[in-house]
Amino acid sequence: MSERGQLRKQAEKAHRDVDSWPRWMKQAADAPPARYSVFPNSAGGWEVKREGAARSISTYSTQVDAQRAGRQIARRSGAEVRVHGKDGRIRDFDTTGPQDDSH
Repeated sequence: MSERGQLRKQAEKAHRDVDSWPRWMKQAADAPPARYSVFPNSAGGWEVKREGAARSISTYSTQVDAQRAGRQIARRSGAEVRVHGKDGRIRDFDTTGPQDDSH
C-alpha cells in the first residue's frame, strides 16, 4: 500500500475512533447547528442576528436584503435561518448544509 493510502486509512480510523478526539472536538460534533434570525428592528430596518447573541451581525433597510444576507451566512456554516415578519411570527425558515466551495 502506498504511503498516501496508509495515511488515508489512519485518518479514517482516527475519525471513527471518537474516544481519541479532543474534548472540544466532541462538543463541537454534538452541538446543534447554529440558528440565525432575520427580524425587524425599532428603526424600521431589518437585522440578522445569531441566536443567543447580544448584538446583531448586520442591519439592512429591506427585508429582502436581510434575508439574502441571513441565508448566505447560514449556508457558510450549515446553519438554520428563520425569517420573522413585522408581527414577530416566523414566516419562513431554511436549514442548509455547509457550502461546498470546491466547484
